[in-house]
Amino acid sequence: MVDGIAYVRTCQTAARPGQMVVRHPAGGLPPLPTVSGPSGLTAVPVVPAIVVERAEVQVAVIGGGPSGRAAAAEARATGRTVRVLDAGTGEEVVAIYAGPTIVARTPTGMLHLEAHEIVVATGAAEIHPVCPGNELTGLMTSRAAEKIHRAGVDLGVAVAVGTPPDGVPSAVLPGRLVRFEGDGKVRSVVMADPVSGLETTTAADTVILGLGLAPRDLLARMAGDGPVRVVGQAAAAQPLPPPPTDGVVCRCMGATVDDLAVAWDRGFNELELLKRSSLACLGTCQGGACLPQVRSWIAARSGEVPDPFTARPASRQITLGEAAADVYVDLFRRTPLHDEHLALGARMDRFGSWWRPWNYGDAVAEYWAVREAVSLGDVSTLGKLV
Repeated sequence: MVDGIAYVRTCQTAARPGQMVVRHPAGGLPPLPTVSGPSGLTAVPVVPAIVVERAEVQVAVIGGGPSGRAAAAEARATGRTVRVLDAGTGEEVVAIYAGPTIVARTPTGMLHLEAHEIVVATGAAEIHPVCPGNELTGLMTSRAAEKIHRAGVDLGVAVAVGTPPDGVPSAVLPGRLVRFEGDGKVRSVVMADPVSGLETTTAADTVILGLGLAPRDLLARMAGDGPVRVVGQAAAAQPLPPPPTDGVVCRCMGATVDDLAVAWDRGFNELELLKRSSLACLGTCQGGACLPQVRSWIAARSGEVPDPFTARPASRQITLGEAAADVYVDLFRRTPLHDEHLALGARMDRFGSWWRPWNYGDAVAEYWAVREAVSLGDVSTLGKLV
């Protein structure tokens, strides 16, 4: 839970000062927030409405890195209006719909932006390892290690696999990555000589991984055939990693290499079908971490590299409130006698998609009134117009 909101993927949530992060209960579900209503009945808490900003721009640039800034400058030079949306400054794009319409989460609410042209400059993501032990803590990519080191965090005895990070003290390990070993936290890494196959075990507190890049093109694939241009590393072709042979492929869904093999042997020999059967790439990041590994695995089996699948909104976790912002639906209807019930002191509650009277203050007296006299019931909830 992050700041009281359950089921939040911390891997997709930016850390900020004062943030409260609590693990879910090991043996059950997190508690739902509730408050006691005026009638004494349990109700959901009332939260402030999410503000929606609606705007239109000629060119929307997604990503504020060098490629995004260059694209924005180029568009402004031609006299067009430009808006740059960058997650680093709090404007995180979560969806692109036909139109095209961009939906973004902002520090003040949600943004619905109509754009004549979209430039996707979302850069590239680092490749994650797939091998036994890749679920241990203490493993991090080069960029993460650089940020953590700059923040003054002691990484202990650090080793690097692949391209070493800039400015982070670490010993570079030669050879092919075989597995990580540890007891919940990484304690050592095993490498193999690419010629002899001889394995070497090196103790470490932190393993830093520089295994290459994959274009972060999820939003571009979500936009489809609209007026979208992809620039920079998001458009660059990158080599796939070696096909994985063991370990967890998709951390979001817990899918392993064995799960891929089982689905493949059952005849799901196409990326979309393999994804649905094995659950790999079905997490909220839609394969942001595991898609290169899955494509490489399929290529090794079939001899052909499959194209990435179509992405669908949302590209990040959002709450139901954010998804439905500025849309109001009365989920519980009121009968024509609703105001009469309230005037008679009824305690109303939701039942069968209607607000209905629970009692009028003295349930025992009402019981005897029904038994010894007569009662009137509001049956307008049963009415139908044919």
